[in-house]
Amino acid sequence: MAAYQYSPLNQDGIRLTILCTGAFHDTLYIELQEVALSLTKPPVYEALSYVWGSTKDRVPVQVSSPAGERTLMVTQNLATALRHLRFEDRLRVLWIDALCIDQSNLTERSRQVLKMGDIYRMSRRVVAWLGPESEDSSLALDTIARLAPSIEMTGTI
Repeated sequence: MAAYQYSPLNQDGIRLTILCTGAFHDTLYIELQEVALSLTKPPVYEALSYVWGSTKDRVPVQVSSPAGERTLMVTQNLATALRHLRFEDRLRVLWIDALCIDQSNLTERSRQVLKMGDIYRMSRRVVAWLGPESEDSSLALDTIARLAPSIEMTGTI
């Protein structure tokens, strides 16, 4: 299958990833959609924060585009996150840096990095992917729950 080719973004544009429905082990399908990043009418999406992981042993994600199905190669960690985050019964709209920014286009990458503060701030929520569950995950979550009452927020985020 042919590799996905990014189209240039408008000056105020960002791409959003529409994560298509599917069961955990189904092929990963996405769509990429350009939207304006506007304070007056912000798009509705979640921003994904995660560790890229190794760029070796990439796995394919299928992209539905006007040119037909294309392939984007992503890290194993991102593919695992997408499998855990996708719904079986409805689409999920996410901003994901590795997918929403043409990483091979240095000009676009520079412009989009400058917008990342606004991208995260304007998202409906930020989803932090820490990786799949491990044998000591419950210890970490118990520690967070125990410490949470002693955390004090000051100022604005």
